Order: sequence, then structure tokens, then C-alpha cells
Amino acid sequence: MTPLVGDLLEATVGKVVGGLVDKYLPKSMGEAEKANFVQEASRLVLNQYKAETKDIQSARDMHMAALKDAPAWMKMYSAGVTPTGGYAAIGVFFFNILAPYLGYVKVPLTMAEAATINLIMAFFFGYRMVQKLKGTAGKF
Repeated sequence: MTPLVGDLLEATVGKVVGGLVDKYLPKSMGEAEKANFVQEASRLVLNQYKAETKDIQSARDMHMAALKDAPAWMKMYSAGVTPTGGYAAIGVFFFNILAPYLGYVKVPLTMAEAATINLIMAFFFGYRMVQKLKGTAGKF
């Protein structure tokens, strides 16, 4: 695990778990037991992170293998669809936030469309952002 990921886990999960320990665990519980609880929670989060990164790398490997023998136009198409669709989804997301203030009608979205936009937002500003900060984004 890189220092950046460790710092992110400690700054987010560490604070949440610490707050939960103080709030919900009995006061009679010893400090050692509380420390063990926090350590176990951190271990579980780290295992989840490792599983997610393994899944992402597996998906990347599969995508790269599929495009290995593909024609050049298909590779260019594949490289352009994700950013174009992503930026369009982000545009709709922010337009729907600003539309009432600007006097426009919101873009009507079904629950599935809204969920898809939320997933795209999570991709762009979630794990993908961590990869970009680490400098590992797009390196296959």
C-alpha cells in the first residue's frame, strides 16, 4: 500500500471508526479491546481496497486483451467513448443542479439513468482520482 492510500484510509476510515468506537462501544471496554476493534476495522478496509484494485486490474487486463488485435479505428473509438460519455454525464449532473437557478427545465432522468450518472461521478472523482494523484492512472 502506498503512503497516499494509507493516509487516505487513516483520514477517512480511521476517523469514522474512532468516532464509532467512542460512541457505540461500552465505556467498560478496555483501551486494548478498543484498539483491537479499530485495528480489525482498518484491516477489513485494507482487504476491501486490495480486492477492488485486483478487480479493476483484472478488468483492465481483459479490456487490453480484447483490443490487442483490434483494428486502429476500434482502439480510437474505445479510447474516445469513455471520456465523451463521462463528460456528458457530468454536464447533465451539473446542469440539473443549476437549471432551476438559471430558469431552465431539468433534464428528466429515470432512476437507472440517475444511478448511472452517479456511478460515473464516483469513477471520475473517486478511485480514479486517487489513481491520478498516485500517478498510476492509465498505466497498463
